[in-house]
Amino acid sequence: MDQGNTTLPPTTGVNSSQNPAGLNAAYLTSAVLLFLTFLVGVVGNGLYLWVLGLKMRRTVSTLWFLSLVSSYLLLTLLIPFFIVSLLMGLHWVFGTAMCKILNTCISVGMFSIVFHLTLISLDRYTLTHHPIWSRNHRTMSRAGKLFVGIWLASFVLSTPYLAFRETRVEDGDRITCKNNYALSRDWDGAKMKDMGRRVHLAIFTVRFLLGFLLPFCTITGCYICS
Repeated sequence: MDQGNTTLPPTTGVNSSQNPAGLNAAYLTSAVLLFLTFLVGVVGNGLYLWVLGLKMRRTVSTLWFLSLVSSYLLLTLLIPFFIVSLLMGLHWVFGTAMCKILNTCISVGMFSIVFHLTLISLDRYTLTHHPIWSRNHRTMSRAGKLFVGIWLASFVLSTPYLAFRETRVEDGDRITCKNNYALSRDWDGAKMKDMGRRVHLAIFTVRFLLGFLLPFCTITGCYICS
């Protein structure tokens, strides 16, 4: 689940001085689609949060889905930043701090969604196959601890973005937001590139195992056994 280049629109591109009238049609189309996604996501997830948080009795199940919807809403609220980047010809204008923070938040949201879906699958499995154990151990206090644990684990796995995500000036005035795994301003040095590849591989392996393979196997196993 490595996100060296985030799943949202990339933050690299053409010169920022490009006239808006001359923007690539693909950029405009993508921006419109993202804007529609933003509207639908905010309204839909907002309604879900309102219903789950205010209109339904607080249970373990509602807590799971309340937290899951919060993860989706987090990702949705980040979309406008990338819409602006698209409309400016994929030129990053929000600075290094926002480059780090936004990509960290994207990673936190994605990890938390995966972990929530995994936990919900395990919860359904135990309810079906171990009802007595679930009745005795499936409490709000334990659910709250798992809730906090999911978000903390998601943040820990996303911290590499705080360290490695940086802005870079290219072609005079074009600013990009990308990973610098070598932690050096010598982006193009052979030694730094080699170090960056090793760090990238290590981070990718951890993210793939914890963010995809283990959750995928767990969810698949739960559904096969159900």
